[in-house]
Amino acid sequence: IRFHQCLFKATKNQIYYELANLIGDFFSKIRRQVLSSPEDAITSANEHDAILDALIEKDLTTAKTILTDHIKRVRKYMESEEN
Repeated sequence: IRFHQCLFKATKNQIYYELANLIGDFFSKIRRQVLSSPEDAITSANEHDAILDALIEKDLTTAKTILTDHIKRVRKYMESEEN
């Protein structure tokens, strides 16, 4: 959750940062569901590391690709839980 808050804050857009705070409970719930297995936790941590590395390198294309894949994976998990 802290990772997500830092990303939103780094945009220097107050609206994004406030949005992150508002949806903090949502992130907490999703985190508990998605990271229920050690493998999922490791995958998520690796994705976060890769996003951060790309941002540090100012490689926005790679950061966007990894972030998109990360969100798709979480969304797919959430949809499978709904069914």
